[in-house]
Amino acid sequence: MALKKKYYPSGNLQSESSYKDDNRNGVAKWYYESSKLKCETPYTDDGKINGSIKDYYESGVLLQETPCTNKIGRAH
Repeated sequence: MALKKKYYPSGNLQSESSYKDDNRNGVAKWYYESSKLKCETPYTDDGKINGSIKDYYESGVLLQETPCTNKIGRAH
C-alpha cells in the first residue's frame, strides 16, 4: 500500500490517500490550506466509497455527514 500526498502551492498539505492496486483504500483526507481537516472519505479495497463522508467547516465543526454504500468515484 502506498500513501500519496498532495500539497498547496504554499507547501501545506492538501490531501492524503492510501492506494492499493491503483485504487484509494482506507480513509482519504482533504485539508483546508490552513491545515484544518476539510473532509474524510472511507474507501474499500476496490476503491469504492463505503461509509460516511464527513465534511467539516474550517473551524472544525462537522458540516455534514453523507452515508454512501459502494459508490464508485471520488468524493473530491
